[in-house]
Amino acid sequence: MDVKTQVMDTAKTVEKAATDNVVVKTAHSGVLVGLGAVAVSKEKTETMMDRLVEKGEVAAKDLQKMWHDLFNQGKEDVTKAEEKLEGMVDQRITAVMQRMNIPSKSDLEGLNDKVGALTAKVAELDKKVSVKKAA
Repeated sequence: MDVKTQVMDTAKTVEKAATDNVVVKTAHSGVLVGLGAVAVSKEKTETMMDRLVEKGEVAAKDLQKMWHDLFNQGKEDVTKAEEKLEGMVDQRITAVMQRMNIPSKSDLEGLNDKVGALTAKVAELDKKVSVKKAA
């Protein structure tokens, strides 16, 4: 499968996942821009490397290593960009939740713990009251 087909398939997949959510639309646009840049860069790089091999400036076996190195560097760059984007989205979601006064998971867990403790105390007091009534 050639690069253009892969880019188009990925773009279609991302587009299907996009909803009316502003964060998702923004991320979707970023992904499409990145995919376009990757496709153009790959084609230009292939052309340049093919010319180097034709001119004899680079051996075919060296070209394979260059591609491998470029691919690995690209994967690292994409991973770093994904992590950075994920962090930015997490921060934005947290800020929106705080602004809307929506409790976090840890807030709810804390409240759940307090309710559990209070339930245990009520049960204990209920037992004491039952014992005194029986006496």
